[in-house]
Amino acid sequence: MEAIADADPDWIIVLDRDGMNPEDPEYTPAEDLIADSPALQETSAIEQDQIVYMPQGMYLTEDVQAYTDFLNDFADALEGAH
Repeated sequence: MEAIADADPDWIIVLDRDGMNPEDPEYTPAEDLIADSPALQETSAIEQDQIVYMPQGMYLTEDVQAYTDFLNDFADALEGAH
């Protein structure tokens, strides 16, 4: 998280590889990890709410529908950016 914070990205695109097994009792969603990371809270991406999450199953499926969903979400986020 510190390396990402040091880079101070304008956008963060998240692929939650651990999301392929959300039933695992040790699983913590990437969204929670990002929200709970003090190091990231002052990055431009967090301050501007410019985080895009890939579909949860994308790491396993990598199918056309997952890419379509992600690209639509990303396009919507770009259109809504201030």
